[in-house]
Amino acid sequence: MGLLNLAAVVLAFTFAGILVGAFALMGVFLYVGYSRMEEMLGHLENCQAIQQRRFLMHVGPWGTVMLTASIAGIMTFPGIYLRHGGVSQADLDAFPLPLKRKLILLHIVNIALAVGGFLVGGAMVVCWNYVKKGGL
Repeated sequence: MGLLNLAAVVLAFTFAGILVGAFALMGVFLYVGYSRMEEMLGHLENCQAIQQRRFLMHVGPWGTVMLTASIAGIMTFPGIYLRHGGVSQADLDAFPLPLKRKLILLHIVNIALAVGGFLVGGAMVVCWNYVKKGGL
């Protein structure tokens, strides 16, 4: 087994670990969504961006994950929504700080997993193609 072939296998396992992490993160979003959804929606009653997505709550588990991730995205990057009037500043200020921190952390981990997945996946494709063509 050549060095590049070993690197491709390591990248493949790293990519598999990132996928497992992404599915675990979806499970955490699902848990937070089912256990704290009413509280989150209660604090964001004046937010148009959330009220437009409220129907996702009744779509099933995927809808709950998407609604929770949307709320986490709004908590992480509220400036975009504040500029366009989709979020109320008073609602953001009244949102419970521990839950807000948890949602922001979940969203940052989500972004890190997505970026890591793209980088490792791209490196894996390059390594596999190089090995397939008879490289090292």
